[in-house]
Amino acid sequence: GYGGQYIASGGTDGTIQIYDVNGGFVTHNYKPHKSLITRIRFHPKRWLLFSSCVEGCMVIYDLTTSQVIASFNVHFSVLHTFDLFETNIKDSLGGLVTSGADNMLNIWDLDSLSNASRIGILPSNDLKDDIPPKKKKKHKDTQAISNFQPIKQIHSKETVFSLKCVPNIFSKRNESQDETPCSSPWVIMTGNEKSVLEIWDPLKGSVIREVSLAGDQESKSAILSIFLDSLSSIDLSRSTERPQLNHFLILVTENRKILTLQYPSAKHTQ
Repeated sequence: GYGGQYIASGGTDGTIQIYDVNGGFVTHNYKPHKSLITRIRFHPKRWLLFSSCVEGCMVIYDLTTSQVIASFNVHFSVLHTFDLFETNIKDSLGGLVTSGADNMLNIWDLDSLSNASRIGILPSNDLKDDIPPKKKKKHKDTQAISNFQPIKQIHSKETVFSLKCVPNIFSKRNESQDETPCSSPWVIMTGNEKSVLEIWDPLKGSVIREVSLAGDQESKSAILSIFLDSLSSIDLSRSTERPQLNHFLILVTENRKILTLQYPSAKHTQ
């Protein structure tokens, strides 16, 4: 996180440690979960760390104050994965998308958190020195949110094991038979248990495109991870037409296969 200077690790006992790569020391060591950590993610603009565990619990931790901002159970079963998305609103925290074994995609508005405009921000003197958040004495945070609710829930026919939130670079017009128009500025890309990659419209809760990665004679396997090269250089405000891009998707499946696809066409590379 943060330019590659910090690395976060999660243990089987629910403990999280954050390391300063340049300094070679631990900046934070805390235990926000009671079971195995399944995923960790730094916020792209704030000093916040998001973590989940196998029990379906999600925790948002403020690294500047060493306090839990929110702790909530997001699914009625195992939480498989989550991702963050950004908005074009100034100083917005953006949002969160989670998926679990209950076949639900939950969308959360992070700006609805208490003191959303102030959490995860370093004091001005720390920003000048460009140093990591200082460790503070831990104490029980009585204001941690436990009743945080999603703003939208989408039901998936199959269990989603991986997801990624990306800018919508698909045409707003239905230019092909396998693509549904989408007006959302961002989309949800998911990989399910039957080797199917789906791209969702988060506003309508419907699938824009569906790509089966397994042939007729191949055994189906869950897509466990989705990687996409950076889209941050794309200026979507310059044109309303489909950009000519040469990006790639890398998918990792449960049967130990690594697949590379062109994006957004989702065609296999040679």
